Amino acid sequence: MDSAGHYVVLGLGPSATAAEIRKAYHRLALRHHPDTNPGDASAAERFRRLAEAYRVLSDPELRAAYDADVPDSTAAVYLVCEVDRIRVSQNAGLEVVFSFPAEGRAFQKPRMPGWLVTAGPTVEQRWYSRSAGASNRETRLHYTLAPLQSGFLNIPACRVMIRGKLCYSTPVQIQVDPADCVFRPGDLAGTNPVRIHLHRIREIRSGTLRKTRVYDRTVLIPRGVLASWYHRIGSILAWSFPLIGAGYSMVHQGSALLGMLAGGLIAVPAIRSMYRLAGVKPLRTTAMQVEEVRQFLDEGYMPGLMPPISRRLSKLQEYLRLWLS
Repeated sequence: MDSAGHYVVLGLGPSATAAEIRKAYHRLALRHHPDTNPGDASAAERFRRLAEAYRVLSDPELRAAYDADVPDSTAAVYLVCEVDRIRVSQNAGLEVVFSFPAEGRAFQKPRMPGWLVTAGPTVEQRWYSRSAGASNRETRLHYTLAPLQSGFLNIPACRVMIRGKLCYSTPVQIQVDPADCVFRPGDLAGTNPVRIHLHRIREIRSGTLRKTRVYDRTVLIPRGVLASWYHRIGSILAWSFPLIGAGYSMVHQGSALLGMLAGGLIAVPAIRSMYRLAGVKPLRTTAMQVEEVRQFLDEGYMPGLMPPISRRLSKLQEYLRLWLS
């Protein structure tokens, strides 16, 4: 961070106001303070750099002297990772934005153990004012990440090539609180949540040109270990009963199709009775009634990922996946 300058340490541009500098310092100081990062040996060094950057930039005379000594090209080399909060519940979405100059190329996101990318990236271009009064273009990559486990998780450093130089972001530590199982009250969520895939198709028109964009999103629903096992048993029964019915019908010189239908009709009440006795809610009906899922459906999202053939086929595939998972 030192090589990138005090502005990059605070995640700001050279045109930042005193209020923006103060706000950024307090937000980052809380995130990187050694007391909030137990066991992280680099926290003290990050906090020291933040304090030094704030000391210089918060003083008008020191800032003027610093701006006079900073080359214009140095201030434009940065990669900043911003999150909307540093504490999140397990399986909940966390908005992450990576910002770097528009001339940055070959952005590389590393593997993120314990995280799942549930949406993105979406690309945003914006202009910001430099201290000299010129406007410069900035690229912002928006991701939505969801933690698969509780505890402290890191968003590792990403990198981008800017003017032939590799620039790295600062790792961010997130505190993840345990979540309650949605399918069995009283249980805590495990590491095998239910994944609901959604997509939305938008048409963007500009004059005579028309462009279609597809947005994919995954919603994680907390699920405990016991509920996960019962759902797996329910999936096995949903497959087994129709096959047994077809085999039984063929042995007795009957129709395999009718046997499969009869087996399926028997499987439904059997699976529901098992769930009721175990105190576990059914997977498909419960998952589609979760508030976050219903909110995305109300916004125009459709079940399933980008449909390979049609929207109806994708919707049918998603319902079958939930029923048999």
